[in-house]
Amino acid sequence: MGLVILTGTALVGYKLTDLKQKSKPVEVVQADISLVFPENITDVEPCGDKLCLMTVGHKQGRRLLIVDPETGRLSSVLTFNDRP
Repeated sequence: MGLVILTGTALVGYKLTDLKQKSKPVEVVQADISLVFPENITDVEPCGDKLCLMTVGHKQGRRLLIVDPETGRLSSVLTFNDRP
C-alpha cells in the first residue's frame, strides 16, 4: 500500500512540473506608431492574423495601417483619396 501512495505522489508531482514547463508566458510586444497631427485612429479591427487601424486627418486622406502584432511593426499602409 505504501508503494501505491509513493507512486501516486510521484506521478502528481511529475504532472505539476510538466504543466509549469508547458505554460510559458507569451512575450507582450509593444510598439510606437507615430501619426501626423491631426491624424486620429477611428477604428481598430482584426484582419486575419494582423491588426487594422483606420485613421482620419492625414493630409493625403484616410489611411489604413496594417500592423503585425507579433513584431509590433507596420506591415502595410493604404491611403484612401476620397476626393472625386
